[in-house]
Amino acid sequence: GSQHHSGGAEYAPVRQPLSVTLEQEGAPPETREVPVRVHPLDDALYFVRAGKDRIDLGWVFAAYVDPDDPVVGAIVADARTIETAFDRPAGDADATIAKVLAIWTALARHGLRYADGDPGLSRGPAIYSQRVRLLADVWNERRANCVDGSVLIASVLERIGIPAFIALVPGHAFVGFRAERGGRIVWLETTLLGRASSADEAAIARNFAAARAAGDARWRRSASRFD
Repeated sequence: GSQHHSGGAEYAPVRQPLSVTLEQEGAPPETREVPVRVHPLDDALYFVRAGKDRIDLGWVFAAYVDPDDPVVGAIVADARTIETAFDRPAGDADATIAKVLAIWTALARHGLRYADGDPGLSRGPAIYSQRVRLLADVWNERRANCVDGSVLIASVLERIGIPAFIALVPGHAFVGFRAERGGRIVWLETTLLGRASSADEAAIARNFAAARAAGDARWRRSASRFD
């Protein structure tokens, strides 16, 4: 494992010795040290070139979805104060969407905003990776790129039992959820996070509607490219 650091050159991978002990019946144990390259926890390896092979590891972004993170608990607690029916089982798609609006509102009230920028860390030729902020960093820094925001929202949705999805398209990610069993997926464009005044509930609701419309439009443009 590796420790998480909070800035500068500490994000760079480091070389460390890994001690490996081999045991086989009838032979004495043999211990060897193997040099390994250790990456910080927020360095997400998403693509590898190995000779002629191309290995797509885009699924790794889902590993950052953590419904049990304390930050998720704080967001759920805030959402409960916004939507009085938050803890009731959702009887239909409208009830589910109302819960997600409460989550979006909690994020907006906290001051979370979309932050553009290049998260790339390793850029090939063999290894491609990017930084994915851990949930505590997103919450404390109040900024999130498209992957950060998608991972955070998916974490909260999974915590309250709403199936969540992260769609990856070239250079971008967005998040979706199933509003009712067997129903279609509702998509959210997280680049719209923070575009409404945190004190204006009506503006936040309009911003959420715009994020839904933009997310659905993004999906329609991309859907044919998914298998």
